[in-house]
Amino acid sequence: MRRFARAQEQRATRQFELESALRHALDARELFLMYQPRVSLQTGVIMQSEALLRWRHPVHGLVSPAEFIPIAEEASLIDTIGAWAMSTACRETGQLQRLARTLPKVAVNVSPQQFVNPRFTAQVEAALERAALAPDQLEIEITESMLLADAGRTVQTLRALRALGIEVAVDDFGTGYSNLGWLASLPLNRLKIDRSFVTKMATDPRSDALVGAIIQMAHALELKVTAEGIETAEQAQRLRELGCDEAQGFWFSRPVSLQALRTLLAPVSRLLADGTRAA
Repeated sequence: MRRFARAQEQRATRQFELESALRHALDARELFLMYQPRVSLQTGVIMQSEALLRWRHPVHGLVSPAEFIPIAEEASLIDTIGAWAMSTACRETGQLQRLARTLPKVAVNVSPQQFVNPRFTAQVEAALERAALAPDQLEIEITESMLLADAGRTVQTLRALRALGIEVAVDDFGTGYSNLGWLASLPLNRLKIDRSFVTKMATDPRSDALVGAIIQMAHALELKVTAEGIETAEQAQRLRELGCDEAQGFWFSRPVSLQALRTLLAPVSRLLADGTRAA
């Protein structure tokens, strides 16, 4: 026996509606990028920004990425949307570098479907060329689970990206089940500690110890470490004490528009310009 559930029908109706609308969102210019700065814990300087995909639906307003990205993946739209996000992030970062006269790198999240696409590396290279952006100014973020999905193709793609000079980071590190021996052999540049560990550091000694252990392990493997979800000065200070390289979170900045990011970079630009004049 099956019972009708009104809530389930409403969820299915909304998902179908969003999928239909998402097919036209690019042409309608409803998708856009926001940027969240990543800050050096030692100097406070913005080192990089993470490009975050957003969707402003004409009826529902802002739709959460946690809702529409899985829909895009199920509907086989993520390759097209992901390629647009990569191209746009490269183009806007190139523009920002020329206007702000600084070199903040950009990080772009990549879905598993994108990463296993045989054309992925070529698409990234083409996006960099169109934007006149140096490959070392781009970082690709992949999840821990993607490292285990297709080992052969994963290693091949990682090596191709690194050969171009593109950096690769493992996002949400600590939430999956990576083989540490295999992790040590991969051509990676950075681990990003998941926010779930950072938020519990002050109240859970085990989370604090785990974060410290990840930082030590990453540095032993010559990897940089970024902590996500920093919301208090105490968290930032503790991560600084543990030797974490960079941090990202609301304590430093919420995701902002490209113009707002340029404003945040203005003090750094003036400092560089003053240094040039003094020289």
